Amino acid sequence: MRFFEACLCAAVVQQASGLSTLVRPGGVQLRGVAIARGAVAARSPAPEASAVSALFRPLAGPIAALVARPRALTAVVAALVTGIFLWLVRVLNTPSRSYEDGERESGGINSVGKEYDAWTSEGILEYYWGEHIHLGYYEEGQRKGPFYGGKGFIDAKYDFIDQMLKFSKADSPTKVLDVGCGIGGTSRYLAKAFPAATVTGITISPGQQKRATELATERKIGNVDFQLVDALNMTFADNTYDLVGYAFCSAGRLPTPKFQMATPSPRSVFVYR
Repeated sequence: MRFFEACLCAAVVQQASGLSTLVRPGGVQLRGVAIARGAVAARSPAPEASAVSALFRPLAGPIAALVARPRALTAVVAALVTGIFLWLVRVLNTPSRSYEDGERESGGINSVGKEYDAWTSEGILEYYWGEHIHLGYYEEGQRKGPFYGGKGFIDAKYDFIDQMLKFSKADSPTKVLDVGCGIGGTSRYLAKAFPAATVTGITISPGQQKRATELATERKIGNVDFQLVDALNMTFADNTYDLVGYAFCSAGRLPTPKFQMATPSPRSVFVYR
C-alpha cells in the first residue's frame, strides 16, 4: 500500500512538471522535489534567502577566523565599543543650538532663536509647560512626589514669580524689563501686578515675540510690549529700568549680562528661571 501511495504521488509530480524519474518506495528525490508519504515540499531556496546568503558569504571567513582566536575577537569588540563611545561623546559635546559663524557680528538672529521659533510654532512647550517656561516654587510639604502636596505645575510657576518679587522688594516699579521673556508669560503677569508700570519683554526669537504679543492682545494687557533684542547687544539707555527679570535659562548664553537700571540695589534684579 505504501509503495502504491509513493508511486501515486510521484505520478502527480511527474504530470505537473513533466519529469520522468524513477520512483522508489518510501520516498524519492526528484531534482529538488521531496516526496514522502504523499507530502510534496519544494526544496529550492527562496530568492531572498539566496541574496542574504550572498551578501554575508564574504564575511564568513573573517568571522570564523576571529571566533577561532578569542584574543583577536576581544580586541575587535573593544575597539568597536571604544569607537562608539568616542562618537557619542563627540555628538553630545557638539552644541546643536550654537551661534552660526558671523551671524552675531552681522547683527542677525542666532540659531538659538531659530530653535525657539520652531518650538513656538509647534506649540509643544506652551502645551505642556504653559505660558511660563520656567520652574515652580514648592513649600516644604510640597516637595515630595508624585503629588507634591496637591500643587499643580502651572500654579507653582506663578508662586515662584511671587516669591521672586518678594525677594526683590519691588513695591511700585515704573519700568520693568524681562530678559529672555519667552512667549511673555512672566511679562504679562508683571504687567498685571503693576498696572501703572511699563513692562518690556525681550527675546531673540521672532516666533516668541509674535506669540507673546498675540496673547497680550487677546487678554487686553496694554502696558506690556515685546521686542526682538539680543541681551548681549541691548541698546537701551543707562538707568532705563528699575526692575529687571532675568531668565535663568538664558544664563548659558549670556557670558556677561548687562542691565541698565535706575536703582543700583542688587535686589532690583531677580532670577525667575
